[in-house]
Amino acid sequence: MPPPATPGEILIADLTAPGTHIVAHLAKDFSFDPDVQADLAALVECDFPGYAAVPITDWADVLPGNPDVAEVVSAPCEFVAGDAITSPQQAKAVYITGEKTGEGLTLMQLVILDPPFVFVNPNDKLERQVRMAETTNEGPSVVE
Repeated sequence: MPPPATPGEILIADLTAPGTHIVAHLAKDFSFDPDVQADLAALVECDFPGYAAVPITDWADVLPGNPDVAEVVSAPCEFVAGDAITSPQQAKAVYITGEKTGEGLTLMQLVILDPPFVFVNPNDKLERQVRMAETTNEGPSVVE
């Protein structure tokens, strides 16, 4: 009989279940006070040449021995400027969206980049990882 799944293994299974989509995005602007509220509709996604939101599908358990808390980290999410970039564009925030089949798109986390990252030249790259944690009493939440 296989050993019971660890909290990290269970969280990874939840995050990679069919119909679950977690995506990292860059925002070039937002029209709200991030200290007061976070509003997905008020985020303006980057649109520089080469930009694409990054689906997060690869996770690793960072607390494999803890029976009460799961914490997992994504593979690096890379945002790269394309060869056709001709004018600078700031990325002011990284934001993570989540969606499950039958449920709406939700803003899971917003991380303000201070200072903003500026894409100027072809192949300029911003790389981030996402950490998610879950206790045995709560659902997943983004750590960073």
